[in-house]
Amino acid sequence: MTLQEYAAHLLTSAAYTLAHFVMTTEPDKRDWTPTAPEGITLRSPIDFVAECITVNGVFLAILRGEVPPAVSPDDKTRPFVDAEEGCQLLISVTEDLAKTIRSLSDEDFAREYTVRGRAMSGPQFVELPMRNMHYHSGQINLIQLLYGDTEFRPYRPS
Repeated sequence: MTLQEYAAHLLTSAAYTLAHFVMTTEPDKRDWTPTAPEGITLRSPIDFVAECITVNGVFLAILRGEVPPAVSPDDKTRPFVDAEEGCQLLISVTEDLAKTIRSLSDEDFAREYTVRGRAMSGPQFVELPMRNMHYHSGQINLIQLLYGDTEFRPYRPS
């Protein structure tokens, strides 16, 4: 297994895990935003899905040599209707990103990439979308706890 294949595997695993946690969230809580002290903005599980779709799309564009779409943290639009469609779109864009990572030459994998003015190595670059999805998976688990769901449902690929 090459580093590119391994990175792609970890990336898709993170997407399936995030989607699993969203879909094991109670349906009426998938778009629920917990209450927070004034001045603190929280988001819902499907807000995290929308963000990860966008972020993974930006990384995909950069790897393809395209100009990534401008992303605003204030943009709350969702490119999907419901959680199920959002999870399918997340997996689709992540699989496209994984396919592109698998196709990188060793030189392209090792080169430097720039995101938001920050230069990073290829391995750091391809790791960021995975870390972002794992971060939001943990937030979804916390949201589940906040509404009283204490059952842990780890993702087990079939």
